[in-house]
Order: sequence, then C-alpha cells, then structure tokens
Amino acid sequence: MRVMIRFTKQEAIRYVSHLDLMRAARRTFRRAGLPVAYSEGYHPHPILSFAMALPVGAASQGEYMDLALAEDMSCSEVLRRLQAAQPQGMAVTGVWAMEEEAPSQMAMVTAARWRLRFQEPDAAGLEGAVARILGSESVVVEKSNGKKTQQVDIRPGIRAICVQAPLEVMTLLDAGSKNNIQPQSLADALLGGPSLGRVLVEREALYGTKDGELVPLEDCDGVKHE
Repeated sequence: MRVMIRFTKQEAIRYVSHLDLMRAARRTFRRAGLPVAYSEGYHPHPILSFAMALPVGAASQGEYMDLALAEDMSCSEVLRRLQAAQPQGMAVTGVWAMEEEAPSQMAMVTAARWRLRFQEPDAAGLEGAVARILGSESVVVEKSNGKKTQQVDIRPGIRAICVQAPLEVMTLLDAGSKNNIQPQSLADALLGGPSLGRVLVEREALYGTKDGELVPLEDCDGVKHE
C-alpha cells in the first residue's frame, strides 16, 4: 500500500537538512508503529521518497512524502498515529492512499508557491523590482553548483509574482524535473545581487497538473480520496 503524507516544516526546524528530515521521518514511523515496507538486499531501508527537497533554511506549509506500507491501513488511522508521534517542528496534516501504478510524487510536481520575506529596509523597493520582472522578457541570474557558474534565464519559469506586504513577496514558480526555479534565484533578481542571508523562504504549496489546470498534489490523478 502506498500513501501520500502531507506535512509542515515549521520555523523551529528551518535549518534542518533534507537528510536529517528523512531520519526524523523514519523515527516518527517507528514511534507511530506503522507497518513500513522495506527494500530488499543487504541494507534494507524504508521505501520512502519526498516530492521535492526543500532548500536548507526554508520552512514549508505543504511538504509531501510517498511511503510504502507492508499492510493495508485506513488513511485516518495512519494520520492519527503520525499526529500522535510527530516531532516538534513537523505537523502531519493529511494522508491519502495512492494507486500502486501512480507516478512518483516527484514526477507529479509542476509548480510551487513561495513566500519570500526580506529582512532589510533597503528591500522596500520591491514594488518596482517586481514590476521590472513582470515587464521583462528575460531575467538572467547566476547559478553555481560549486564547480562552475552559469547564466540562467528564470523568467519563463515565473508564473506569477506580487508584493504581499512592504517586505514580502508571493510567487508561483515552475518546479519539478522538467523545469525547477529556485526561490533564491528570484530573490537574487529582486535584490539585484546575492540574497543569501537577506531573505527568509517558505514554501506554501506544491502543485501538479490535472486536465490542464494546476491542482494541489493530493488532487492529482493516482491519489485516492476516501
């Protein structure tokens, strides 16, 4: 049995890495007494994957895990057990069964909604920066993988952007395996330079596509609703 688990990564664990988050999830499954399915071989591990890893330092209101169970259980029971065992900083907010042939959650992801909260008074010109981006055909930023730096045009992946408050921006960006725009790249473009340490990032939601429209990941094809 496959289940989709939606959870939050709250401010208290913003700087917990993705690897440590996976370890915390495994410990939570053990405390919850879930019949987790394990891989075969010399080093069995829970059959678990995440829809999309968060950047270190980002919080989230809508993260997703794909977990295999060795026994069938009601989603309400899985939710009850997880909520009773969840660690501080994580809150499980939904559980749905998935069809066995459904694609991975990572393959479902099409877009992500982000909240960017700028920490400096000199970011007060965000209205003008957002207007420039919306009026531009290209927005080129530098991206580095630690070995080389390249110029990347992120404008095609910016689906929507608006100023929510004097120092706060909401944006909808392409996400997933085909095109993935990092919120830090958009923050760099808004500030006209490196934004590391100058903005707090929170992922509000992940979306897939159904009948040509963006929908929350739990409403995609292959996810069952009891």
